[in-house]
Amino acid sequence: MTATAEPLVDVLPKHEGKQIAIRWHRGPLLPDCGVVEVQAGRDATTYGVVSVPTTWNGRAFHFEKLEGDGTDAAERGYDCFVCTDARESRCDCKGFARWGHCRHLDVAATLIANEWI
Repeated sequence: MTATAEPLVDVLPKHEGKQIAIRWHRGPLLPDCGVVEVQAGRDATTYGVVSVPTTWNGRAFHFEKLEGDGTDAAERGYDCFVCTDARESRCDCKGFARWGHCRHLDVAATLIANEWI
C-alpha cells in the first residue's frame, strides 16, 4: 500500500492577509494520521498530523513540523483541540494565544469536515 494524496486543495480563510491552501496525504495503514502541506503566501510548511484520543467533546490532534518553519521557527509542533462548540476550540501556538484563532485549527477543522481524518 502507498499513501494517497487528496486531489483537492482546500482554500481556508485568510490569516494575516494570506490565503491558506492545504493538501492532505493520508497514510496507508493508520486512518487517523497523515501529512498536510499548508501554503500561506510564500510560506509553506508540511506537518505530520495524528489524531489524539480525548474524552472531551470534539477531536484532538498533534501537528509536528516536517518541513518549513511556519510562522514560528522555534516551535516544532502544536496540539490542537477542535471542539463541537467552535468557541471552545484551542491550539497551543502563539497565533492562537494572541488572536484566539489560528491556521492549525482551520486546517484540523477542514480535515474533519472533508472526512479526511
